[in-house]
Amino acid sequence: MSGKTALGRHIVLSLIATDQPALLVDLQEVKRSSDVDVVLAEHYRDQFHGDYAVWQSRGNKAIVLDNLSSRPAAVDFVAATLETFSNVIVLVGTDTYVSYYRDDAQLAKCTILQIRSLTHGLQEKLIRRRLALMKDTVYDGTVDQAEKRVNAIINTRILPRYPFYVLSILQTLEAFMPRDMTITSHGHCYYIFVVARLMKAGIPETDEAINVCLNFAERLAFTIYRDGAERREYSRATLGQFIADYKKEYVLPDYIQHRMVHRDGILTDDGEFRHPYMYYFFLGRYLATNEDDEILEQMCRNSHVAENHLTLLFVIHHATNDKIIEEIMIRTMCSLDEIRPARLDPSETKRFRSIVSGLPSNILSGRSVEAERRADREAIDHQAEEHGDFDDEAASSSHNREIYQVLKNNELLGQVLKVRYGRLKKQRIADIVEAVADGGLRLVNMLMNDEEDISDLVRYLHARVPELPEHRIKKLLQFMSFLWTMINVELVVNAVSHKEIALIVRDLVQQKNTPAYDVIGFFCALDSADELTPKIRRDLQELLNRHEDSFVKGVLSIRVQHYMNTHRSTAQIEQGICADLKIKYRHRIVAAK
Repeated sequence: MSGKTALGRHIVLSLIATDQPALLVDLQEVKRSSDVDVVLAEHYRDQFHGDYAVWQSRGNKAIVLDNLSSRPAAVDFVAATLETFSNVIVLVGTDTYVSYYRDDAQLAKCTILQIRSLTHGLQEKLIRRRLALMKDTVYDGTVDQAEKRVNAIINTRILPRYPFYVLSILQTLEAFMPRDMTITSHGHCYYIFVVARLMKAGIPETDEAINVCLNFAERLAFTIYRDGAERREYSRATLGQFIADYKKEYVLPDYIQHRMVHRDGILTDDGEFRHPYMYYFFLGRYLATNEDDEILEQMCRNSHVAENHLTLLFVIHHATNDKIIEEIMIRTMCSLDEIRPARLDPSETKRFRSIVSGLPSNILSGRSVEAERRADREAIDHQAEEHGDFDDEAASSSHNREIYQVLKNNELLGQVLKVRYGRLKKQRIADIVEAVADGGLRLVNMLMNDEEDISDLVRYLHARVPELPEHRIKKLLQFMSFLWTMINVELVVNAVSHKEIALIVRDLVQQKNTPAYDVIGFFCALDSADELTPKIRRDLQELLNRHEDSFVKGVLSIRVQHYMNTHRSTAQIEQGICADLKIKYRHRIVAAK
């Protein structure tokens, strides 16, 4: 679903527009005994009006060959066109290429190009254009919120960031009502992908046929998990045994079995699920509907393990009760429970006060909003390349495991807030928000909790590395403490900043009445906004007047200025905020249309 066929059509049409002869051939339609010239003539007559012989006599012809497979007929056809066409473009899936053609002598003269997934910058352009088709005015904040919904699904690393998936997620969440009301709207996105794949493989679009496939795939995924096989992998022999055992208990028509194990189906010939999301979708569905408490408790106990974390995400989407939510909440609240959640009052923030005082007071940019947003997303891409997902082995110690558990459970609870807020009582939502916030704030306090911790560590490091002066070590540790604090605050904000529960978050912030919750609440208000409003300015004024600590004033100022750099708002509101922050307002470049 990377867009190979669409790209092939675009290339052919672009060449024709410049009066260069070009043809598109689907290699799936080529039989072994087919004469190459006969196939070309048939495709020419399907695509053009004119004399094939005249077209054939022209020079510098191009041909685009789609859907190269391992079939000998397809390979022979490619070899023939390489001898007769000036330009040959072959479109093939990565798995097929790596398995069969990486060292093929017949394709040695070809230049290898790969369709890569979208960058975050290109994804934002795509989302903005999609929203522009539905709305007269598209605010930058609206785009941010749509990006967040897409990233919540794609960032699990089990879906590629291809245009098909980005647009399907947006369209499914916005336009289509789920037929299966037992799953969340996010879960319905994956359901649509699965059903689309089944239909592409030739499964009839009937509830009866689809249900047969779902039942089979659920039990296959659970069998793979139960047998401890590598993720998604199942040998052809064990798949054959599973099918034989399955048919003893359930009805599985042969035509449905063959369509599922098909080049367009959900299973490969080798018995693997074709995409990782399919394995987790079906395993989560099975565990949610069969409610195997022992397995779910074991997964919650080890939610830092990537496979368990991803499975629990799908269980949440399919669950019909709140038992799994309760289990995750309890695990989160019991992790690092000996550490008090940070308040971020002056007694705590003094450990990095010198770092905060060194932050620039004015970071307003003279560049356009487009340039700033592009730079933001390039930074995200760079970070994704430099740092992969967390390593299961890194959580080998019990202390590290608790850290990872809080981080991953907060992601899970963030999904609960996003997709199940309509089924939860307001008090339960407030409890979840509090569990997420307190978990993140306990992480803040576990690293260099006070000045004494930093001083002890400075002396220890200086003794180990005498050439490093103590003041330099202390400065570095203070910066690390500040960075750790802001990272965990932002992770909490990302989990709980959903527009639909904004009032519940606000009430909890007022009830808690700590600098930490005030900062989290204001950051959530910014992330939930389409643009800066008088209400946001009033909230900022109130916080600046209430808090004298340079930490609170500093991070509020930096965060709202960054928002102004990357979001278009009215000049009047921005000028008023600059006056509140006691900084000079700066006019920005307006990008050309």
